[in-house]
Amino acid sequence: MNKNFFFSVTLVMVLAFGMAVVEVEAQSNNGGIDGMWNFSDEGIWKFEKGELIIFDDDGEFNDEASYTIKGNTLILDNDDEIKFSIRGNTLTLTIDGETLTGTKISESQSPVGRWVPERGQRVPNSFPDSLELTSDGKGIGDGMGLNWKVENSRITLNLGVWGAYAYYYIIYGSKLILTMDNDCIRYVKRR
Repeated sequence: MNKNFFFSVTLVMVLAFGMAVVEVEAQSNNGGIDGMWNFSDEGIWKFEKGELIIFDDDGEFNDEASYTIKGNTLILDNDDEIKFSIRGNTLTLTIDGETLTGTKISESQSPVGRWVPERGQRVPNSFPDSLELTSDGKGIGDGMGLNWKVENSRITLNLGVWGAYAYYYIIYGSKLILTMDNDCIRYVKRR
């Protein structure tokens, strides 16, 4: 058998197999888009398992949409299409001919810890003045016992007879931002 033919067939097989592996990996992690991205003037965009949540510059909830990925295109639930590319920690989106560039935010996914509002913030009635969440799904909010869970980009605090409250949330660095309706509170982590 000709050595060049054998090498060519082997190379084609390796390239074909390699491309299949890359495609499977891209689909399994949503094309690498999952996570939080800071788009400066356009706020923070959180992509998670087919759900996009957009927060404004102050961390307040702005909008949400479901999406699917086909190649390098996000297809939103209203059928709008957004082209995207990821290079390292940079996400570039092209929306109606306009280009947005975002930087990936290193985030801690777990809200476990002790949280207090940032200095000077007014805390609305529907938010706890203090919050301590433990890894077993229990915690304390405003001195009362609670159960908590994270689902679909929201955190739910269940205070038993006082009811349950669901918030959009983002965590990055030592900050936890909770948003519900038109209210938003920024917490900082205490040790």
